[in-house]
Amino acid sequence: MNLPFPNSQKNITIQKVLARQPILDRHQKTFAYELLFRTEKTEKAFPSQISGEAATLNVINSLLSFGLENIVGNKKAFINFTTELLVEEYFNFLPQEIVVIEILENVDLNSRTIEACKKAKKQGFQLALDDFFFREGIKPLIQLSDIIKIDFQETSKDQIRRLTRYFKAMKKSTLAEKVETTAEFNEALSLNFDYFQGFFFSRPQIVSQRDIPAYKASLLRIIRETQQETNLEKMSSLIAQDLALSWKLLKFINSAFFSLRAPVSSISRAAAMLGERELKRWIMLIAISEIATDRPSELVVQATLRAKFAELIGQKLGGESLGLKAFTAGIFSLMDVILQRPMKEILEKVPLEDPIKRAIVDKSGKIGKIIQLIISCENMDIEKIDILKSDLGISSNDLEQIYLQALKWTNKFFSFYMTALK
Repeated sequence: MNLPFPNSQKNITIQKVLARQPILDRHQKTFAYELLFRTEKTEKAFPSQISGEAATLNVINSLLSFGLENIVGNKKAFINFTTELLVEEYFNFLPQEIVVIEILENVDLNSRTIEACKKAKKQGFQLALDDFFFREGIKPLIQLSDIIKIDFQETSKDQIRRLTRYFKAMKKSTLAEKVETTAEFNEALSLNFDYFQGFFFSRPQIVSQRDIPAYKASLLRIIRETQQETNLEKMSSLIAQDLALSWKLLKFINSAFFSLRAPVSSISRAAAMLGERELKRWIMLIAISEIATDRPSELVVQATLRAKFAELIGQKLGGESLGLKAFTAGIFSLMDVILQRPMKEILEKVPLEDPIKRAIVDKSGKIGKIIQLIISCENMDIEKIDILKSDLGISSNDLEQIYLQALKWTNKFFSFYMTALK
């Protein structure tokens, strides 16, 4: 389904960068993703006559054509709505069971806007007020909204306390935006917010020099072996020594993700079917998922998404070999956060190839630029994205399509993996 554009803008193609930012609950479980986009800063890509509404519709069209469930999995999708998108009732094209209508802070507070929001509510949509501040005429929107978003950086703590008390009395949920550190998350938690948005969960927090727990150290040793020149028989024997990892790997390989014709009952058989390269990839993913069981689940999702995004870019630029190295760099790029240990210490335990190590530590070389590009996309740093795309020789369209493929693959992986382990 394509959303209708104004006639004068029907054939416009807008170059854009897409990203999703997680929204976590008080237990650091993922509640939803806000879908973000930025248009590139070139006259050719985004001429001045294109309205913001047309740009947003272009993004929504691409999301719908790809499938919202492939973008957010089984989570909610927060999508920004301007005045025009509201009053023209473009929400009619969206699934109310998935989408949360995020009402931008600069919408016109008139009867048409309020009426449109009432219609959306009647249809079953949840409404969120973005960057909340009191202004004349805002009360009807407060009454209709389910979630109130408050800028944690720009709002004073005294004002936040007053706002959260006010909204709690009205039985509204509150969401702290721009929470960037664990300390800020804990502070927002104490201020009684319900939801939290920002990459606070993926920032390193090295608090002590305690030893890595034995079970994590054991999994790290297995990951280390995936980086060595080894044969399938040795790999199979190593995995078989860890009964929990063996069971989980077999359960996953026998899931619908692989669609095998006959069940696989041994690690050696699984290794023979997958081959060394694929076996190493799955061992890394599953082992890291197990290492991070005491960390926010979104952290493993982000590491996996980085890995697949990096792999697909690497394959585009240099084939399978570069793709696998980029995959490894992508998943290791968050290992210091997962283990809460200095990256240097981790890399002493897992000897990676020099190009991968340089990519992780100082973001140098071609793989390092791929990792930089992915992190820039997460942060929506358009200027840096433009420079890195140019350096790597990758087009905006290819980058968007690769990102969507990586999202789809990551959602599918976690869906089938978690189902297999039930």
